[in-house]
Amino acid sequence: LKAVVEKHLINNENQSFDVRTIGPFKVDLNEQSILLIDDGKIEKSLELTLKEYKILKLLIDNAGRVLSREKIMEIVWEESSDSLTRTVDMHISTLRKKIKPHSNLLETKRGVGYILNIS
Repeated sequence: LKAVVEKHLINNENQSFDVRTIGPFKVDLNEQSILLIDDGKIEKSLELTLKEYKILKLLIDNAGRVLSREKIMEIVWEESSDSLTRTVDMHISTLRKKIKPHSNLLETKRGVGYILNIS
C-alpha cells in the first residue's frame, strides 16, 4: 500500500496543473485542449488538430501582438519557408470557423500576419 501511495504522489508531483483563462479561451496545457467560455460557463470544447492547437495557443500566448505567417510557420511547423505560408492561412481560416462566435478576435493584419485581440 505504501508503494502505491508513493507512486501516486510522485506521478502527481510530475504533473503540472497549468490551466489558464485568457478572454473567452480556457487553455489546459496538460490536456492540450482549449475550451470556449461564455459568461463564465464553458460553451464548448474545441476539436482541434495538433497544428490548430499549436497555432491558437501561440496566438493566445502572444495576444495583442502581430505574428507573421513566417514566424507561425517557424514555430508550429519548425520550418521557415515562404512558399508554405498559405498553409498558415488555411489553418487560420479553419480556426476562425471553430472558434465562432469569437472569430472576430482573430484578425488579419494585411501583408503582415495575424493577431489575437483580446481586450
